[in-house]
Amino acid sequence: MFFIDLFKGMDVDLLPLLREARIPNTIVRQPNYSYLPESTLKNLLCHLGKRLSSGQFGIRVWEMASLEYVPYYLSKLPVNTTVHEALSKFGQLLEMESSNTKVYIKKAGGAWWFVREKTGADEVWFQYAELFSVTFMTQLVHQLTAGKFHPNEIGVQSSSVDAFKLLPQLQNVVFYNERPVTAIKIPDSVMIQMTSFNVPKSEPSQPLPRLGQFAQSLKLALKPYFTAGKLPLDMASEVINIHSRTIQRRLKEEGTNYKAFSEQILFELIKTELTSSTTTIAMIAQQFGYSDSAHFTRAFKRYVGVTPSQYRSNVSMQK
Repeated sequence: MFFIDLFKGMDVDLLPLLREARIPNTIVRQPNYSYLPESTLKNLLCHLGKRLSSGQFGIRVWEMASLEYVPYYLSKLPVNTTVHEALSKFGQLLEMESSNTKVYIKKAGGAWWFVREKTGADEVWFQYAELFSVTFMTQLVHQLTAGKFHPNEIGVQSSSVDAFKLLPQLQNVVFYNERPVTAIKIPDSVMIQMTSFNVPKSEPSQPLPRLGQFAQSLKLALKPYFTAGKLPLDMASEVINIHSRTIQRRLKEEGTNYKAFSEQILFELIKTELTSSTTTIAMIAQQFGYSDSAHFTRAFKRYVGVTPSQYRSNVSMQK
């Protein structure tokens, strides 16, 4: 996962950090989860920012944005188009993947600006998130133009610009603080030029859900937390910062409820563990929070129709 890879190899003890940010420790062993709720990522950015100097944080964010996050979106953007068209398309892509952030291009004061709208400027996590956004946005345009674009003016919502001036390649930029949005000024000559970038060879393995698919989004957000067993509704509510009644109402609108929804996730994970490992039934039962094998076997048979051993055997025979 991007925000875990961000701090690998640095002098940071990840496990206590993950606990503070309410991220399941199993994500370190099983890093194939591409999605966590925004409230969790905010917590993580905040805790990470407090543990690292502004310079360390900025350098690591810049490295990962350049090498991982920007290429992810370049693979989705059209080739043989103008920078203006590419940035417009990026805004549309981000709108499908994030309901709380808007990114677009806007003409203001006779100049083009690459704009990010985000609420929460008075909250602790905000500056760390804005540092990442400024880094990502400048690197996106930088790579779209084959390294020719270097910003001269950037507006930020944060009250202080000191940390932004420490970001790589931005030391000579003029920053404006306490702006209503985050915005990067882009010359007309850059906006009309044709993009020039190398399309990454590999595509992300799991696209994020489109807006409106609440159950699918909720599943992606909560699935890592089920690797240690059942996740009660009140805990799920706390993780994603959505009231439990709202969760139940939204799931009901999509023809399900939290009990059925959570059982589906839990037993999907259990079935994967049964068929992808040689871990004993007793150990799997313990891993997923069951008090003993008998209790686990009864619950599994009630949901799947066969015992865990039979399920493992049946799948093995089909291979």
